[in-house]
Amino acid sequence: MGVSATPRRSSVWRLTLGLSALTAAMLVVTMLLLYQLLVGAQQREIDRRLNDEAQELAELAEQLSPQRFADQLVIKLKESAVLFAWQGPDGMIGPFSLLPPNVPKLPNTAAVPVLDPRQKQLLLFTSGLVDTRHGPVMVAVSTQQLSRLNQQFVQTAAVASGATLLLTLALGYLFARRQLRRLRQFNQLAERVEQGQLDARLPFRTDGDEFDQLARHFNRVLDNMTASLDTVQGISDNIAHDLRTPLTRLRLGLEQRLDADPSLGQELEQLDTILATFEAMLALTRLEKGQRQVERQPVDLAALAEDVVEMMQPSAELHDQTLQIEGAMNRALEGDRNLLFQALFNLVDNAIKYAGPGATITLSADGNGITVADNGPGVSPAEREKLTQRLYRGDTSRQQPGLGLGLAMVRAICHAHGGTIRIESNHPGLRITLGLPSGEPARL
Repeated sequence: MGVSATPRRSSVWRLTLGLSALTAAMLVVTMLLLYQLLVGAQQREIDRRLNDEAQELAELAEQLSPQRFADQLVIKLKESAVLFAWQGPDGMIGPFSLLPPNVPKLPNTAAVPVLDPRQKQLLLFTSGLVDTRHGPVMVAVSTQQLSRLNQQFVQTAAVASGATLLLTLALGYLFARRQLRRLRQFNQLAERVEQGQLDARLPFRTDGDEFDQLARHFNRVLDNMTASLDTVQGISDNIAHDLRTPLTRLRLGLEQRLDADPSLGQELEQLDTILATFEAMLALTRLEKGQRQVERQPVDLAALAEDVVEMMQPSAELHDQTLQIEGAMNRALEGDRNLLFQALFNLVDNAIKYAGPGATITLSADGNGITVADNGPGVSPAEREKLTQRLYRGDTSRQQPGLGLGLAMVRAICHAHGGTIRIESNHPGLRITLGLPSGEPARL
C-alpha cells in the first residue's frame, strides 16, 4: 500500500529540529556575550563610580571636621548625580530619615528603591556603605536606566530568538514537505511498478539536483528491466506460438487413435493442458501489449455478477462452499463485458480452489470497485505480492489444478480498463478488489 509520510516524521524534519536546537544554543551564547558587553559594561562603570566616590569621601572625612564634611555632602547632593546618606551631627543628610538596612560595605553593593517625589515613582539605586572617620556613609548611583536597558535587552533577545526559531522551524517544515513531495513520486513509481505498470517513469531535469539524478537512474533501471522482461516474455511467447501448431497436430493424431487405444486419454488430457497454457500466455501478452481491443460499453454489474455466480455455483457446492452476492450491485460499468466476466470468473474460481471446504465466498461492490472475498486460510503478506505474477503458484496451490495465470490475467484486464488490483487480508481469508481510478467511482 502507499507510503504516506508526514513532514514531522521525516529525516529532514529531524535534521531541522537538530539545527533549530543548535541555533537556539548559539543564540543563547550570543545573547550572553552581548549582555556581558553591554549591560555588564554599564554595571562595571557603576561599580567604578561608587568606588571612586567612596575613596573621595574617605579622604574628605580625614581632612574635614564633621560640620564641614556635612556641608560638602550637601553640596555634592546638589551638584552630583550620586546619592549620599549620612547621619551627621545635625541630623540625617540625604533622602532617608535613617540609613537603609542590609546595605553592604563596598565593594559589595545592593539595590535600594528611592521614592522620587516629583515623578511619584520608585527609582532603583545601586548602593554601598563606605566607612569614614565620621561614620558610615551610603553612596548610591541610579540604575534606573540600566534596569530599562536590561529589560529592553531581555525583550529584544526573546523576540529575536523566538522569531529566529519560528522562522527556522517554518522553513524546515516547508523544506521537509518539498522533499517529501519529491520522495512521494518515487513511492508512487514503486507502487505502479509493483502493480505491473512497467511503463511508469519519473520526470527529471537534465541539469537538476540529486533527486533528478536518482530519477534518471531509476528510469534507466526500469528501462533495462522492461527490456529484459520483454525479451524473456517474447521468447516464451514465441515458443508458445511456434509449438502451438505442431502440438495441435499431435493432439489431432492422438484423438484419431483414441478409439483404438483408450490409454491415450491421459496423454491427450495433458496435451490439452499444455495447449491451454500456451493460449492463456498468448492472450495475456496480447492484452498487456494492447493488441487485444477493449470494447467500451455499458455493463450491468448486477447481471454480470449473477452470471458468474450461476456458472460457479455447482463448483462451490462441490466444495461445500457458499457463494453469494452481498449488497446491491446495480451500478452500471463501462468496459468490455467479456473481459470483465473473465476477471470475475477467475477471482471466484481462485477463491473456490483455495478457500477450503465450508468457506463463504462473497461478491460485493462499492464506490471503489468490485470485491471478491473469502474466509479461508488466506495468504501471507509476502506471497500476496507474487500472486499476480505469471505462472506463479504457491506451495499450497501445487496440489490444485491450474496454470498460474488466472490472477495475472485479472491484473491485465484491470489495467486495460484503467484500474488497479488490491490484494489484502480479509481477517480471515483473502480479499481482492478491482479498484477504480480516482474521480471515476462508477467506472472500472
